Amino acid sequence: MVDAVDDVSSRIDLTEAFLEWRPVPRTAWRLRSRLGAFYPRLSVENTDAGWSSAYGLSSSVINTWIGEELRAVGAELRATRGFARWPGHSVTLEGGAFYGNDPTGALLAWRGWAAHDRQTGLFSTLPTLSVSAIEPWAPEGQPLPKYDPFTEIDHDPGFYAGAEWQWEGRLRVKAFHYDNHADPEAETAAEEYAWQTWFDHVGAELELPCRTALIGQWIGGSTRMGANLGPWRVQDTDFDAAFVTLTRGGDRHRFSLRYEWFDVRPFEDPDYLTNRDDGSAWAASWLFQVTPQLRVGAEYLAIATDHCTSDECFWQWNGLPRTTREESFQVTVRWRFDALL
Repeated sequence: MVDAVDDVSSRIDLTEAFLEWRPVPRTAWRLRSRLGAFYPRLSVENTDAGWSSAYGLSSSVINTWIGEELRAVGAELRATRGFARWPGHSVTLEGGAFYGNDPTGALLAWRGWAAHDRQTGLFSTLPTLSVSAIEPWAPEGQPLPKYDPFTEIDHDPGFYAGAEWQWEGRLRVKAFHYDNHADPEAETAAEEYAWQTWFDHVGAELELPCRTALIGQWIGGSTRMGANLGPWRVQDTDFDAAFVTLTRGGDRHRFSLRYEWFDVRPFEDPDYLTNRDDGSAWAASWLFQVTPQLRVGAEYLAIATDHCTSDECFWQWNGLPRTTREESFQVTVRWRFDALL
């Protein structure tokens, strides 16, 4: 899959590149494996072509972050089986090992959550803010001007594992654990640190009457980098986020309403120093499939964030507002074509 974003890369880049193997089933289990660079199968929202959202123009903050910083460069195995005793029910187990995702988590600590539809290419760099959203305890925790989110720094593999239960397409529930197993004190010659990042994740889809459905995701974890300073590291940050989307699809129309809340907070920080990224957002979207290839859409998005738990914090001392409120409205036209090789 290829992509181009003018403020991230000056060239066309790859967002995924992998080989997939699906052997003919010889037992009750159906196997699938992937080798290369790919997204772990986390999202219940970004299931459309090109890992885009099937329900709106922007992604939730969870899937925005996945598109920005999360990619597995390695191997994955999935095993699925149904049950004759319970027709319509199936279980999937999956796991993967990967390299090249050591800086994952840096963007959450430096900038916080965001909501958009852009994805980072495998050979692109990400720009950062001049001031860290979460104040570090030492100078090396300040943002770099830009960094490579898919680089290998400590040469130790990370892993993920998950399980999914599905019932006739009416209900799907998935649990997932990710750990990049990075050494938070490892760094490159350019002083780009590895970030030790782990999280748990739950996603669900529920079909409702009248062509409606309810989907949602939750994620919660931690990221840290730099030397051990006692109760914390140079950057030591917890994060969590969740969203719920109500969607209704017709013959060619789809209407969706999404509400989400999110938080990034330093681990064991004193209240008067604490910077946070504590906020919520909601989006209303309309998609219209004019032809099998042509789709138009519109979306209104409102996002609000509070950065301080007390009257003042480092965020304000750096000259930034305590609260931020943003609203946007966008209209898009998408033309899709399929190439057979």
